[in-house]
Amino acid sequence: MNYDINEIRITGTVVFFNRIPTKTGKSMATLFVRCWKQMVSVVAFDALAEQTIHSGDRIEVKGYAQGKNYTGKDGIKHEGWQIVAKELGPETAARDAGQGGGPGANPGGDPPAYPEPVTAPPLAADSKGRPPMLNDPSLPF
Repeated sequence: MNYDINEIRITGTVVFFNRIPTKTGKSMATLFVRCWKQMVSVVAFDALAEQTIHSGDRIEVKGYAQGKNYTGKDGIKHEGWQIVAKELGPETAARDAGQGGGPGANPGGDPPAYPEPVTAPPLAADSKGRPPMLNDPSLPF
């Protein structure tokens, strides 16, 4: 059986970070990460959203792409996408590649202000084996 893969991994500089109160009390944060020349929207939940992250921090985000639709304050409808973070933490690309330096490496320096990446628990599928976000009636499919 063939399966589609929806996995994204980026590293970049945090440009904006904001914790958002939710009606359910669940921790949620939105951030924008500059990756190469693109601004990437990221949303994080639970322990991932509780991390201490500041503008200017270099981070690594692993997660999946999710489409989003919203109406701006000007009444214009917008479509786009965001990364739903499954892991979020300090950039580790140089360390993963076995290199001793470069962005993300921290040989002998101060530890980062936030902990090592935290992994979100897997999402439970519904009775038909679909991820829970597919049960959202506002989605167009």
